[in-house]
Amino acid sequence: MNLVLALSLAVSGLASWSGWGSVVTCYFPPVVAAVVAPFDEPACTYCAGHRGIEYAVADRTTIRSAAAGVVTFAGSVAGTAYVVVDHDDGLTATYGKLRDVGVVVGQRVATGDPVGSSGLRVYFGLRRDDRYLDPQPLLGTIGRHARLVPIDATRGRRVPPPVLTCPRNPGRTASASGPRSR
Repeated sequence: MNLVLALSLAVSGLASWSGWGSVVTCYFPPVVAAVVAPFDEPACTYCAGHRGIEYAVADRTTIRSAAAGVVTFAGSVAGTAYVVVDHDDGLTATYGKLRDVGVVVGQRVATGDPVGSSGLRVYFGLRRDDRYLDPQPLLGTIGRHARLVPIDATRGRRVPPPVLTCPRNPGRTASASGPRSR
């Protein structure tokens, strides 16, 4: 369904409207934690607002790349560590309030690669060009498939990889059991 909608939008020219970006984009959350400060879009470029979301995390939590891309900034701004990644789909992610930076400018990162470690809070923001986007509708939910444990204590079985469940529609969230349906 989303592919059909995306193709229809591309043909009609509406795909360039920034509100449709979440139809085909789904990111891994940079960390699994509670959001403590939501996105608050500023009224103008220089107006007050919260241009991303913040998570409450344990100190030194590993922060992971939400998608594949290239690191364009890795360093400190006014004493606070940040990493900026230009993702392959054209969006730019900022990972902030980091304790340590684990990447360098020009480095290619894959989805889930560590970009740094956190303090007690971590910032995550997304932009398309100069427009800030609310990251929450674009983030999937990480879950795991149930795994049965053999009674003979067989060892050596690999743990299945995490599963990303993506929101079906912009502005709707997914649960660990899958996207909500009507």
